[in-house]
Amino acid sequence: MNRHYNADLKLAIWRSGRTQQRVADLAGIDRSQLSHVIAGRRRLLPGEQAQLAKVLHTTSEALFQTHNQER
Repeated sequence: MNRHYNADLKLAIWRSGRTQQRVADLAGIDRSQLSHVIAGRRRLLPGEQAQLAKVLHTTSEALFQTHNQER
């Protein structure tokens, strides 16, 4: 797996004014899992991406487009 930092996701979390813990809780995923996604060590399933995008008031394409194309 290519490891690429997901800056779009990190920025969206920062812009939301929420902590990684709060975003993860609202999206129904573990905070460590979210941290691994941001660091590029893990990928989310499409449904998980959609839920995270909903929590961050954006689209999964905006958060993961570049990241998903590198697969």
